[in-house]
Order: sequence, then C-alpha cells, then structure tokens
Amino acid sequence: MEMSLPPQLEDFVRAEVRSGRYADEEEVVRDALRQMRALVKAAEDPTVAGLVRNALGIANQAQRDVVNVLQTADRETTVLGEVVGHAATLASAAMEVMRKVPGARELDRVVRGPVELLTATAERGEVQARAMRQNLEATAKALGLLTAVLERVNSASRSVNQVISPQA
Repeated sequence: MEMSLPPQLEDFVRAEVRSGRYADEEEVVRDALRQMRALVKAAEDPTVAGLVRNALGIANQAQRDVVNVLQTADRETTVLGEVVGHAATLASAAMEVMRKVPGARELDRVVRGPVELLTATAERGEVQARAMRQNLEATAKALGLLTAVLERVNSASRSVNQVISPQA
C-alpha cells in the first residue's frame, strides 16, 4: 500500500525515526494506526461514554446532596448555639434565684447538674457539627474536582469523536 503524506506529517515521521523510537517510517505509520484503532474502539464503545456521563451525573448529584447536608448542618449548628446560649441564661437566672432564696442550696444542686449537662452536650454538639462541616466541605471540594476531571474526559471524548468521525 502506497500513500502520500503532507510535508508536515512526512517531517514528523522522519523525526520519529531519527529519534530512535522507531526503526523505519513504516513502523511509525503502523504504530500510529494501532493507536488510532484503539481510540476509535474506545470512542465507539458506548459503555465508556455512558460511564463518563453516569459518573458526571453521580458526582453532580453527590455535590447537591453535600450542599443540602451543609445547609442542614448550618441550621443544626445555629440551634445548638441557641441551646448553649439559653442554657447559660437559664443557669445565670437560676443562680440569681438561688442566691435570693434562703436554703436553696439543695435546689441549686438539683438545677445545676442538668443545666451543666445540657450546656456540655450542646457544646460537644457544636464541636461535632463544625468537624462534620469541615469534612463535608472537603467532600464537596473533592466532588467538584472529580466533576471537573470528568467534564474534561467528556470533552476530550467529544473531541476524539469529532476527529474520528467529523460531522458535516
């Protein structure tokens, strides 16, 4: 089989042989055709394109889900902050009442324990909510990166498809 190539491709083929990567021009062309065949086969495989589309859909949905969870975490953090504030206010009010009521030491012990427990629990909840938010933000960032990579793969796949079978 004889073929003619444009001057730029002839120069490229000769340069590949001169580099020592190939023994002769025919080997360059054979390798180029093998690579092209692999690209065509990959582009024609509907599962590759389908997998990329599915992965993009999953990554986008996961990102939306993480955003929803972050919004919920924000609301819960706000509620926990309010609980801590109310618990502190309640504790202060209870202490003030205790000081004014004679013999209220026993009542002070009865009220102080649950209020301190509630305050400590709410504070732990706030710490856990902040940690959860940081983890979710990291997950959202990773999903964003994954989506960007998948979009590039999808774009590259479309480019390869256009080169392989150009639309008129």
